[in-house]
Amino acid sequence: MTRMQTRYPKEKFSAAKPIKRLMGKYLLKNVLDKAYQLMAINRSFIQLLPENIAQHCRVMNLKKKTLLIEADNASIATQLRYCAPELLQKMQAKPLFAEIQTLKYCVRPKVSTIEKKTPPPTKPISEDTNQLIEQTAQSIPHPELKAALLRLAKTFE
Repeated sequence: MTRMQTRYPKEKFSAAKPIKRLMGKYLLKNVLDKAYQLMAINRSFIQLLPENIAQHCRVMNLKKKTLLIEADNASIATQLRYCAPELLQKMQAKPLFAEIQTLKYCVRPKVSTIEKKTPPPTKPISEDTNQLIEQTAQSIPHPELKAALLRLAKTFE
């Protein structure tokens, strides 16, 4: 009986490096720093916007002197484009935005949760109307329709 051996070329694995080295010494710290920076920029950016637009957009990223802004719909993105020169001028006055030279926009609708709608409360009907439904049911020869009208009359008793 011979034993099977799998041989891998040594060159393929000789370049293997520890994960820590590949990922960078402070990768998590860098991600957290970027997240905190974006949150601070978002808070300040929202304050610069008109009130009707502010609630419909968020800062997504800051990369290479470009601020990427997410809008809930195309209408908001268009309004942001029209405000861009004025916004950039306001932003240049704040040290937090000093490096930003351009604004880019992307449309990403908010995901809304579907709320279960409760049916409206039923309005009570008068006794006369209820008696009229019962009388109509008694005069109808169709058995299924007659039964449905009688059930309807019972729900309002």
